[in-house]
Amino acid sequence: VREGGVVGGGDLKKARLLDRWAQLVDSIVEGGFGGVISPTLFWREVTSVNTQFVGFGQQDSHEFITALIAALDDYLRRPHHLPTLLADTSPPTDPSSHRQLLLYRYLDKLFTTNIELDQLCSDRSARRKGKLNFTSGAYYPKIYNSPVTDLFQGRVASSVTCMGCGRSGHRVEPFTCLALEMPTAAQIRAVRESTCGAADDTNTTERGGGGLLYNTYMMVSGLVMTLWSSTWGLLGGYEEDGLTLQECLAAHCREEVMCKSNKYECPHCDGLQDAVKKMSFIELPEYLVINFKRWDHSNMWTRKINTHIAFPLDWTPDSLTAPEQVLDLGPFISSAIPPPPITTYTLTGLVVHRGSYFGGHYVAYVLKKGRWVLCNDAQLELSDREDIAAEQAYILVYKRQSVEPDTEARAWDRDKAASYLENLSKHGLDTFSKKIKQVTNTDPVYISKAWLTKCALTTEPGLIANKPFYPFDAKEQSAVTPALFRSFYCPVTPEDWDYFCQKYGGGPKVTQKDYVQCLAARAV
Repeated sequence: VREGGVVGGGDLKKARLLDRWAQLVDSIVEGGFGGVISPTLFWREVTSVNTQFVGFGQQDSHEFITALIAALDDYLRRPHHLPTLLADTSPPTDPSSHRQLLLYRYLDKLFTTNIELDQLCSDRSARRKGKLNFTSGAYYPKIYNSPVTDLFQGRVASSVTCMGCGRSGHRVEPFTCLALEMPTAAQIRAVRESTCGAADDTNTTERGGGGLLYNTYMMVSGLVMTLWSSTWGLLGGYEEDGLTLQECLAAHCREEVMCKSNKYECPHCDGLQDAVKKMSFIELPEYLVINFKRWDHSNMWTRKINTHIAFPLDWTPDSLTAPEQVLDLGPFISSAIPPPPITTYTLTGLVVHRGSYFGGHYVAYVLKKGRWVLCNDAQLELSDREDIAAEQAYILVYKRQSVEPDTEARAWDRDKAASYLENLSKHGLDTFSKKIKQVTNTDPVYISKAWLTKCALTTEPGLIANKPFYPFDAKEQSAVTPALFRSFYCPVTPEDWDYFCQKYGGGPKVTQKDYVQCLAARAV
């Protein structure tokens, strides 16, 4: 956040939360393996923003993580008008940036198509009710950028294909935490049969209500399960055969038939139809947070599912010996645009819940300097990979990583971006700009610090969004103050700007003249 040059919104509570969070992270990084850190001040700001965490009652770690990410993102994010962003973007040569450009164009087209379908449905609904047709104003697709979305946000593409007319509807939605249901026995059996190449008569999973006999059966079975879980659930939960993370992902992305009482209202057929629904990933996050939904609320008594899920651990390109060590999302990527160059992940941390629904304790494992550390409140101890593999994970945190080492060109880009950020931190924008001019005898060009940070630290830096904001209309055009300019930009040589822009795409080019005009406008 600090290196990215972020200026948040006007919510003072969330501003204090961000400040306390940064202080807590600084304390953890500087503390090394020694000492005990008390997050009292940080926790005070958490409860100020999210009142559901007030008090000393038990809380869910997944809810806490998602609430924290949402609060920080809500304060830091800037909405971008997608057509304006695309108009300022030059085409890149880097494959990952080219894919991001195709994604933005796809989103622009998809948003326009969906608003037309919404208009069609609204018109038909109004006609049925005898009301005037709904007319919408200009529709502006938007995306949101922040240091939080740069690290944790991905996008899933869902499609629904009508079995009546054959037409498909598409939606793209962002996510920061992937919540995976525990697959049913039928889903796992179908996944394993298709993986083994067996004849798969259950290529899709049916979802829909049944008749009286079906509902009566569910009522009786629910009563039996309630009586059983009311005793066994107190002891910690129930177990089923072990699964793998790849099987859970395959079940999550598996085609689903919408039928019976769960039919699809097709806007083209103007009625309920059987349909096929499918989900896939269209944009991958830098850090993938996975939550296993281990709480079963299907009966009167909530119970914990203690099924063991085998998951890939940490690895490096040099230590990789078997494909099963790698979490690969390649099989679950959407075909709407070309796949990303890197779809593999390595484990960096996990959260484990020990106990039952009625009481328990959270511990975390963190990969620090190549060693796994068990964090149990104030106690830290080194752990073996075998101990971690045997745990029943509740939350997994993966970092995107290529199975191949960085190329020389990518390593050069990382080092160059890190060098610019280091010099900016050391000298400040004005002094560093003068030093660049003294060395090159030309005025510097200004580039987004947030993009330089992504270039230095992430696998795919993407397009250069070189404006603090991309306004939706003239009324939203906020003046770029000198303070905002200094917090958002870093000076670079014109040659390096041309190199970065030609390779990764983006824009627009911001020159010394723009900075002088910013200072002059503020002085007036």
